[in-house]
Amino acid sequence: VIGRKKGAARAGAIVMLAIDDNDKVITGEAMQGVTVLARFKKFEYFNGLKVGTINREDCKAIKLSASLTSAVLDGVVNYKTISAVDRLKWSQVHLGN
Repeated sequence: VIGRKKGAARAGAIVMLAIDDNDKVITGEAMQGVTVLARFKKFEYFNGLKVGTINREDCKAIKLSASLTSAVLDGVVNYKTISAVDRLKWSQVHLGN
C-alpha cells in the first residue's frame, strides 16, 4: 500500500506499508522532506493493524506530522479503492454478474 502527500511549500511525504494475506500491516517505511536528501526510514507504527481500519485518530495518537498523516490516509483510500475493484472483478468472474 502506498500513500503520498505532495508538498509545495511544505515537506511532502510518502508512506509504504507491506501487508499480509489478511490485510494486516507487516512493516512500513516512510520518507518526509523537501530535498533530494530525504531517505526512507522504518515506519512500524501500524504493524499488526488491518490497513483498512487505520484512521486520522490513529495518526493523532502517535503524533504524526500533518504530511505523514495525509500520506497514511491516502494509502488507506488507495487500498480501499483497489480492494473494491478486486471484489467487483471477483464477483463478475465467479457469480456471472
